[in-house]
Amino acid sequence: MDIIDKNPYRYFGVYSNSPTKERVANKAKMNAFLKVGKPVSFPLDLPNILPSIDRTVETVANAESELTLPTDQIRFAQFWWMNVTPLDGIAFNHLTSGNMDMAKSIWEKKDDVSSLQNRFLLSIINNDWNSAIQYAEKLYTNFSEEFIGKVIGEAMLVSTPLWKVFIDSLAKSGVNLLPFMDMLTNTEWKNYIVEITIVPLID
Repeated sequence: MDIIDKNPYRYFGVYSNSPTKERVANKAKMNAFLKVGKPVSFPLDLPNILPSIDRTVETVANAESELTLPTDQIRFAQFWWMNVTPLDGIAFNHLTSGNMDMAKSIWEKKDDVSSLQNRFLLSIINNDWNSAIQYAEKLYTNFSEEFIGKVIGEAMLVSTPLWKVFIDSLAKSGVNLLPFMDMLTNTEWKNYIVEITIVPLID
């Protein structure tokens, strides 16, 4: 999925909850390398589990523009890694070495905002949508406000619930949402999928 493979946070080599100053520092490094035609990479490129990433002056500038607004920062964060706890740090050491199973087993030790987000993302990468949807339901039912706070550093009221932003992003990425109907337990989510997929067909 492009929203993962070409995620603007990935271009900057940072976590979704990394400080802005880290993004600025990495941008300066990238620009310096790109100006002299040298490739630049970061541990979060994760070449062992994700397609290669093409950094150019244009793609980096585009990534920066995609993270201008807080609402966009949150939307792209829904499809990128979050590093909050010491357990996350240990798991990412394994993940950057290509050991997804070990990283997953560490994140399974606790259900918090970052472990659920990271397990969700890992499940999508492994094409395990059943697990991904379960993690997403638990994440947005229990940790939406904390998720927003971790990403933008403060509590912020959003006009659209995070779970709707999540479903809309999947639909925009071309994911077939109808199979999710059998995976979901949340009736509100099911009704929304019907509203944006089946109702337009009937109309």
